[in-house]
Amino acid sequence: MWTKDTIVELLNKNDRAVERAILCLFDRQTSDEKVDSITKHYNNRGFCPCHAVRGTKMARWILSGRHLTGWHLAKAREITLRYTRQLVEQAQINQAHKAGTITAQKQFQNTLFEEQSMQQIEAQGDRAQTVREEVEKHTVRQQMEMAHA
Repeated sequence: MWTKDTIVELLNKNDRAVERAILCLFDRQTSDEKVDSITKHYNNRGFCPCHAVRGTKMARWILSGRHLTGWHLAKAREITLRYTRQLVEQAQINQAHKAGTITAQKQFQNTLFEEQSMQQIEAQGDRAQTVREEVEKHTVRQQMEMAHA
């Protein structure tokens, strides 16, 4: 069973585990976050905003077949140690998949739940954007009225 302590120990001792952790966190980003190298959705998955750009660059470097070394590896280790909760969660999911204890139905339910959560987050963002646009229109209208008065 994976625990925070086993993840921390592994990250501190194994450079390839650090790279796998960076890739794991990158995989947990939403597709639009991966494309834009930022955190758009505050869903407790993947990188937080302060690590999104650097974490994405590191993940792309690793995915290109290269390894992190020196300062970059040290920084990646520092970053991944901040995400032990997510790494434990993903390790346990992976272990359950290997053991066959997660059924196809449960996988479907998890995927459906994540999709519904993303839709809710996107809807909130759309509503916020509409409010910002309406405030901006109102402000412009007031400025125009004041200019003509």
